[in-house]
Amino acid sequence: MERKPFKERNRIMLVRFSPRQGIKLTHPLGVMPPFTLKYVQALLEKEGSFRVELADCSLYPLTPEGLVRKAASFAPDCLVMQADVLTYRPAREFAELARARGMESFILTGPGVDLFDAAELFPLCISGEGEVKIAEVIKECARARDFSSKRLRSRAQECAGKEFLVEDPDSLPFPSYSRREIEGYSGIFPLRFNGRAKYGFVLSGRGCPHDCGFCSGAIRVSCGSRVRFRSPGNVVDEMVSLVGAGANIISFADDDFSCLEKHATGICEEILRRKLSVRWTAQARLDELSREALRLMKRSGCILLRLGVESGCERVLKGLSKCADPVEWKRLAGQVSGWLANEGIACDAMFMIGSPGETGPEIGETMRLCSSMKPDFIQVHYYAPYADSRMSAGVAASCCTPHHYAVPERSLSAVDIPGLRRLRAFFYLRLCLDPFFILRHLSRYGFFYLRNPRVLLRLSGMLLSF
Repeated sequence: MERKPFKERNRIMLVRFSPRQGIKLTHPLGVMPPFTLKYVQALLEKEGSFRVELADCSLYPLTPEGLVRKAASFAPDCLVMQADVLTYRPAREFAELARARGMESFILTGPGVDLFDAAELFPLCISGEGEVKIAEVIKECARARDFSSKRLRSRAQECAGKEFLVEDPDSLPFPSYSRREIEGYSGIFPLRFNGRAKYGFVLSGRGCPHDCGFCSGAIRVSCGSRVRFRSPGNVVDEMVSLVGAGANIISFADDDFSCLEKHATGICEEILRRKLSVRWTAQARLDELSREALRLMKRSGCILLRLGVESGCERVLKGLSKCADPVEWKRLAGQVSGWLANEGIACDAMFMIGSPGETGPEIGETMRLCSSMKPDFIQVHYYAPYADSRMSAGVAASCCTPHHYAVPERSLSAVDIPGLRRLRAFFYLRLCLDPFFILRHLSRYGFFYLRNPRVLLRLSGMLLSF
């Protein structure tokens, strides 16, 4: 059989699976880009000899059967799949269906996947931040004109047992986004912004230096405890490119944007130096924010910070390994939320209920802390024993794959499942039905809702479900 010309053979399909598949969630989710795949796409398209197709099932849902039909139509030389403990099942189901249709050149990447189970079906598994290694393997296959599963398996041994990390984030080309992607990737909360929100997502650094016991690859964006930063100039260059592509809100997707104040303030200073007029959001920690840094963040366009508070109970905070000093953590929750209010930066406070051994009165302590903070929004999720979290040893194996926004199949706390559901509903309604909260919220976000009615519908639907 005559071979296709070289330039027609380099078809690469990238697939991200949705954590929503087969799971009923109790909270709307934003949709961030699949950064590993977007960087693979950028690295390959930079070469000019690849045709790359991204199928993001979190953005455009497809069943495994529908995804196989899409793949068969594209006829890829290689399929790169990104999955984690939440999405490994649909990834495996898709791979089995694709293999039955004659496709077998698969690369699997992502955190927390059982590589022993995956080895039989996926010729090559690359853990961690695999974008550089994946692009290297694909380019090597293209040079050899051989994308066979046998060739991919020949690289498996060198990747086994390794967690790949991006050591020099500045060296990566910027991911490109179509206008459809700029419209699709989005957050879930209203913003202090009167226009129609169009998001651009930026990863300004990799890694998180903290060791929270409940953390999982399923809820992280990068890997590793060693932090690797991009330079402020490189970060703002990407912000400029996203604004040029149509974004008017930049969301820093870092697991911990504030972990080094010099890094965060360096980006703020570069934004101000270039006179870049753009609003931005990020995730930060209570014990890493100073009043001076917040003032600089506000001046550079920050309109929202997401804070993982987790609990108002000192015993629970200690059990979660969230902080070194739970008493100080609770004091900081009140102090930082006050600073944010004074600076005009919105506060999204994130809490967790149902932690191992947690009682109803302890959840009450968390609600009282929330009330004292007066946040703009809250996210209340269930404790989820993810298989790759440090706290879940011996627990996750006896549970179905959990999701922190799905009702757990069994409670690890001292409160039963119906009780947890009632407490979670009360947590939300206690805040959202407060007349002062309603008046404050509408004065700040009424115009945003008029321009972004989908956000209001999604949040109202969640509250009405209680």
